[in-house]
Amino acid sequence: MPPKKLIFPASDTPLEQVEDLGRPRTAHLHLDCWKFVHRVIDPETGLFWVQKGFHGTEISDRDRAGIKREMTLTKSLAEKNPHIPYCGGLRETSHETSFLQANIAGNSLENYIEKSNYPLFHVLWVGKEVSRILKTAHAEGVIHRDLKPENIILGINENPLNQRRAHAPRIHIADWGAAQKLPVPAEEIVSPYGTVNYVAPEAIICNKHTQTSRGQVMQDPKTQRYFLVHPQNDIFSLGVILYRMATRELPFGERDAYAKEITPRSINDFGIAFPEDLDTVIQTMLSRAMEERYTRIEDVNANIRSLLKTTDRDLLRSPLIAPETLEPEMDDLEDIDTPDKDDDEWEKLVAQYCE
Repeated sequence: MPPKKLIFPASDTPLEQVEDLGRPRTAHLHLDCWKFVHRVIDPETGLFWVQKGFHGTEISDRDRAGIKREMTLTKSLAEKNPHIPYCGGLRETSHETSFLQANIAGNSLENYIEKSNYPLFHVLWVGKEVSRILKTAHAEGVIHRDLKPENIILGINENPLNQRRAHAPRIHIADWGAAQKLPVPAEEIVSPYGTVNYVAPEAIICNKHTQTSRGQVMQDPKTQRYFLVHPQNDIFSLGVILYRMATRELPFGERDAYAKEITPRSINDFGIAFPEDLDTVIQTMLSRAMEERYTRIEDVNANIRSLLKTTDRDLLRSPLIAPETLEPEMDDLEDIDTPDKDDDEWEKLVAQYCE
């Protein structure tokens, strides 16, 4: 259930736009309908919300149904896992269909990767926490389908830069608009979806006769090509995220995995000290061949938890970029507050992450 204090404003309460959070890639459907994502404030309560929906004079029934579907699906997952933003507050008029979701005060993982000098510990922490959230979704038959650093939010009140906090940092997976629940009803139209550099190859195109027990082969209504909706889609995307966090490079360069018949460089080739098994875990997640990739997100979570328990503590603390190689804006952002070698708080924190 949502927090007791999370009460959505009435549908007729006017909201003030505070920030444009960026229009999705499908923003302009046509001249008289567009999709938006705004941060808004309720003047009556002073509470901030994220508002997402369609606006225009010609919103199709399919678009309206899609927004309602996203709200319902996200809300159902949020009731099972507090790391997924709670949604509600449907607002529908002749010119708009939208919903509200809890505003997460924090920063995206994308910005964190670009502007922070973080230790190996944070790579494993993100892998463990994201895989744990995905366990909730996959247990409900829901595949995110657009997992990327922009959709992973680090709560500002539990900033992982401050490692002396007694409680474990919290992260959230946002934007479940492309998520798909399995099994897909025969009458539902589903299109392939994903972000370049992060999407799994089978999520874009696969063989019509692909055999799968946990996913579903679909046909793109536009191209007539077949693609696969499967939990392994999310595992591949998480592998790309962890590879990029560890090396600050994309495993397949600036192209999709299916466009290059290459194997990503080992993370051990970047001159950084990593646990021996971390490269094996990430490479297994990144395998283009599904039979060679992890089949269950629970296995990913278990392997990362094992690495957290067995990796040398000094190695976990080590920044992945030497201070002299930092760009000025990264150096000025915020210093990493790591405990001393014998600091009991560090041991307590690691123990929490391994739970």
